[in-house]
Amino acid sequence: MQRVNLPLFSLLVTGRSDVPDHICKAMAEEYGRRYISTTIVCLLGVALLDFLLWSHTDRTQITLWSVLMLLVVLASVAIAYKYRFGKPIETGKEFNQVKLFLWNQIIFGAAWGAAGWMLFSIQFEYKMALAMVLCCVAAIGAPLLGVVFGGAAVFIVLVLGPLIYLLMNSPFEIFQALSFAGIAYALVLIWVAKLTNEMGLRAFEFGHQNSQLVAALQETNQELGNKNDALHYALAKVEEIATMDELTHCYNRRYMMESLRRELAIAERSREPFSFMLLDIDHFKRVNDTFGHIAGDQALATFAETLRLTKRIMDTLARFGGEEFAVLMPNTTLEEAATSGERMRIAVAACSIPFGGEICNITVSIGVAQWHPRESLQMLIHRADVALYDAKRNGRDRLALASHDDKLMLVSSLDSQKIHSAS
Repeated sequence: MQRVNLPLFSLLVTGRSDVPDHICKAMAEEYGRRYISTTIVCLLGVALLDFLLWSHTDRTQITLWSVLMLLVVLASVAIAYKYRFGKPIETGKEFNQVKLFLWNQIIFGAAWGAAGWMLFSIQFEYKMALAMVLCCVAAIGAPLLGVVFGGAAVFIVLVLGPLIYLLMNSPFEIFQALSFAGIAYALVLIWVAKLTNEMGLRAFEFGHQNSQLVAALQETNQELGNKNDALHYALAKVEEIATMDELTHCYNRRYMMESLRRELAIAERSREPFSFMLLDIDHFKRVNDTFGHIAGDQALATFAETLRLTKRIMDTLARFGGEEFAVLMPNTTLEEAATSGERMRIAVAACSIPFGGEICNITVSIGVAQWHPRESLQMLIHRADVALYDAKRNGRDRLALASHDDKLMLVSSLDSQKIHSAS
């Protein structure tokens, strides 16, 4: 919640006593940014008045007034440079800065008002020229200085006050009538300054509200981004849980079956070969019985890591169930799959797993089958399983290839249909 300024500070800046300090500060900073333009207008006004009256008034007086204006401008520029007009105002120094602005406007207004006192004793038509220049200066100052309302009102009064007073006390009735017009004109300019101030006040209020909305929107976007990241992370974790085996960090059977279905669809279109491999740790029950289930888990994890390091990048490794693993080998013939499987078998046989001061060695039996056109996944898996059984029956720690003869494929097909119907 914004702190409200002292009533005098708010009154000087906006003509009201209830404006929050951040708005008053912003408007004071805006006046500082307009200072250069007001100084340029002042110098142009001095040059115009000198040009109009130089040959038609006492040159000593106009010279004195011009020197006075020049000194005022130089002093004001020095103050502006010292107190950093146009720069952000330091917190806690806002009121002092506004007082400097007010004194600046008072000095400028008094210097312009001195033109009326010093240069009024001229011919009638040049009195009108002097009055027009002073009215123009006041009119230009009203919107330029209206950002700080108190100073703008004082400036208008000091510029036009001496002129109105001289017109009112003139022996000519027309001048006396013009004095009332001057009063009305001064009031109108003060109203313009107030209107300018109100417009600026609304602009700064809207700007502040907009910045608050933007900040809130950015914060909301950040929160949504964080929640979105958390949701993506949660979805990734759910997907990982759904597709990964926690112990071995391999894909699970579900993911392998989905991969097989995708690969089958590709192969049916392209007629490119792919192979499927089943691997089973030999005598795994003996490992659990000898070293315990913790050692068995460690053996499974080490076995999976060995397979992961020796398989090809393009191949998909999954834990198919218990101590049985599977490898999908895209665009691979049976002979190529056999070469890769033999490399895995040798790597597993060379692996030693230390546990409890003892060394646990494991071996693996492997069955490999290549998919053939019009063959179902059940048939492919069954043929790989038959080959795995053949490897175990013939002594384990070896690799067997699924038979390609029609008789075996027919038996496998019938068996897979029975299994599928039973499930």
